[in-house]
Amino acid sequence: MNYPGYWTFLELAAYLKVSLATAKRHVKADPSFPVLRGWGPPRFPIERVKAYLQRLEQGRGRAYKSRGFLHSAPQPSENARDGASQAAS
Repeated sequence: MNYPGYWTFLELAAYLKVSLATAKRHVKADPSFPVLRGWGPPRFPIERVKAYLQRLEQGRGRAYKSRGFLHSAPQPSENARDGASQAAS
């Protein structure tokens, strides 16, 4: 059965790229995992699951999360690159 805006266990497992049993084990082990239980099978609100998984990410730390994406070093302009390639020739 298709629920707009929600994933089933099979769809969640496919998104996480894990087996169905592993997805069920993770959901059961973490009571804060966003799941709608009630009538019918458990359903997972897509946007809340994605936000939950993003909060679990590790890596770039606080500056990355609070100030948006970090910018890379300024790139040389097209003219500077053309001049450098001509000087190298």
